[in-house]
Amino acid sequence: MKNNFLKRPILFYVLLGLLIREIFAGWTGHPWDFEVWVRLGKHVAHGYNPYVMLSYDPSISFSPYQEMESIGYPPLAAYIFALSYLAYRFVSTNLNWDNRVIYYFILKQPMIISDTFISLLILKYHERRKTVNSVGVLPYILWIYNPYCILISSIWGALDPISILLTFLAVFLAEKRKYLLSGISLGIAAAVKTLPLIFLIPLLIDTFVKDNLQKRNAILKLLLGFVVIFSSSILTPFTVNNWDWSGFYNSMSYQANLPVYGGISPFLILEYTKEDIPLLLHNALSSLWAVLLVASYVYSWKKKLTLPRCLLLASILFITFRTFISEPLILYPLLFMIVADERCKTTKAKRIYSLMVLSLLNLTINNTLLIRFITPTCIEAFNMDIYLNNTEPTASIRLALREIFALLLFQDFLSAIFDEEPLLPRITRSFSPSNKKSIIGYFMFFSLTLSLGLGLDYTVISMVTDWHRIMEQPFFLDLDMLSAYHLFLALIFLIWILTITLLKKGTKVEKLKTFLALLILVIISAGIALPIFQYMRTGKLITGEPLVLVKGIYIQDRIFFVLALSSLSALPVIVSLETLLNRTICVRSSLHIIRSEKYRRNVRSSSKL
Repeated sequence: MKNNFLKRPILFYVLLGLLIREIFAGWTGHPWDFEVWVRLGKHVAHGYNPYVMLSYDPSISFSPYQEMESIGYPPLAAYIFALSYLAYRFVSTNLNWDNRVIYYFILKQPMIISDTFISLLILKYHERRKTVNSVGVLPYILWIYNPYCILISSIWGALDPISILLTFLAVFLAEKRKYLLSGISLGIAAAVKTLPLIFLIPLLIDTFVKDNLQKRNAILKLLLGFVVIFSSSILTPFTVNNWDWSGFYNSMSYQANLPVYGGISPFLILEYTKEDIPLLLHNALSSLWAVLLVASYVYSWKKKLTLPRCLLLASILFITFRTFISEPLILYPLLFMIVADERCKTTKAKRIYSLMVLSLLNLTINNTLLIRFITPTCIEAFNMDIYLNNTEPTASIRLALREIFALLLFQDFLSAIFDEEPLLPRITRSFSPSNKKSIIGYFMFFSLTLSLGLGLDYTVISMVTDWHRIMEQPFFLDLDMLSAYHLFLALIFLIWILTITLLKKGTKVEKLKTFLALLILVIISAGIALPIFQYMRTGKLITGEPLVLVKGIYIQDRIFFVLALSSLSALPVIVSLETLLNRTICVRSSLHIIRSEKYRRNVRSSSKL
């Protein structure tokens, strides 16, 4: 009876979670990614090479793009879509249900079913580790009813749930010491989507550390299962169908070293300034993730981290430091965060909630309040999405919000790496009633700064009658009058901030926090004042014109607006300044101890000689 009672709620959770996902399956989808799946399913079902340009098909397409680039994954994904299309043709022929919505519904079933099975595997994983009694069904609930997971699998229609399920199954099998099956599972995961390739080395490290007696056989089994499955999944379709390799090579090369910035990456602002970025710096940023990934492997090896924590570290560093991050990739660290050991269960729950909320905010802002996802049944949603993303001022406001939330997500990931308090609890604590006076004071300072700066700027600029003289004639220190005015304005606000900081009571750290917070508020007020000033002067907002900061230094008004507002993301760092300073002191002390120890050893060696 007890076992039946325990099984009943789980079955209820499964069915309800599955039902929620199925409700959205047929009428939603990402207008690019899911449209590629739609076209590719029919294309490959007819035996064609998937690595070509995909043309619009009026019988199944919902996005109006005339041509689209194909997938950047191995061909197994294309066969999954092809099977879905064949299932749709079978249903439409035999049941007379010839409706593209049925195709979209069938196409999403592998993702939805995989997403549901991940939650069951989470529960099974905790049962095996004998932690299910202490955590209950909370880890399971955190996945099955997670709105982010539902959005990615059921609404977006991303492939990642399939790949994540197989990766997690590989972890589960490795911990049961079934290494051949683990390698096979990881090989299939990487054949669906190549990201799980980064988890091969952590699995090998864990196998090497754990199996002291038969580590050689265990590693060979793991490698054999992975290499055979992964390589055959690529070689077999190309050999049997005699496909051309060039398209596959180009797509894989593009994915390995993305030449773009965007998504929810903290580097996304560089997409609008990439022409000015030196090639060396661009190459360094594009390769940063690889360097840090190797560093995570070394750290995991030396510290003997548990497998989930090793995978969590690898996934965070890989995702966080890529120049382009797609929202579905967040599911990987989210899963490993749920299953990883944590000294404090409360902190673990807070960490998961913080990541979930920030990820949702990023996904919502980056996808225009989710409007684009109803494109399969409402083409007006697609048109509105394009309009809002390419028309001022909504385009710049969206870009600024994307950058802010991407940087906040970046900080939250860093807090997980360094085992610090998650970002959202830190932010909410700063708004506690005990800080009410400080918040009111900062708000009054911000309002006054915005009003004074805007009023002064508008008054002074309105008085100008001879712009040639203002811009060309030297006025002070070989600067033109406009440059001198900007420096003078900045100096006034800096003196004001310093005066407030010096008059404030408190420790040096508290005064430093006050100074930095006020400085950020001045920068934000400058960003907000810009479009208001433009509208007051010309009736237009964010026109794309260059702004003169000081002599010879220009910046596009859109970039200035975005960068100024993005400084908002630095406020949580200022709130945690004591922690950062303490960590810096600890690191310096540790380095000093290490140097002292080396010096003593050298002295002893010299004395012996």
